[in-house]
Amino acid sequence: MNGMKKMTILCMIWLSFVTPPAWSQDAGRFTFDFQDEFISDILPAIEAGSGRAFLFSESVAGMLRRRVSLKVEGVTLDELLARLFASTGLSYKVVERQVLITRGEEVPTRIEGRVVDKDGLPLPGATVKVKNSPIGAAADREGRVVLT
Repeated sequence: MNGMKKMTILCMIWLSFVTPPAWSQDAGRFTFDFQDEFISDILPAIEAGSGRAFLFSESVAGMLRRRVSLKVEGVTLDELLARLFASTGLSYKVVERQVLITRGEEVPTRIEGRVVDKDGLPLPGATVKVKNSPIGAAADREGRVVLT
């Protein structure tokens, strides 16, 4: 048996033992199987499969360090997120290509902040934009910005 045939056979044997990916997407439907994973570690897989980006505050980031087990088959993004965030005290809202994660039932429609440099000085005129969205605003003289 020549080297190429041996390599092909070895590759086929190896591929038969490889575990399939933890998720798949079929026409907007998702299949996941995560066991005892941090929510924060699950989000990148959902981002990759859905083409959406997750947005959340630092206070929410701490809540994403909660471990969950999640097994779903053929569910929509909304069904997936509802199951993922059930009993976490977190809510979500899908806005175009983003998913905004917040605490509690209310999802804000207004986000306020301040744009500063590394020394904490305001950056008037700095532009803040939600990625892949028409939502954006420029900071005022004191670096304050409001997104609605």
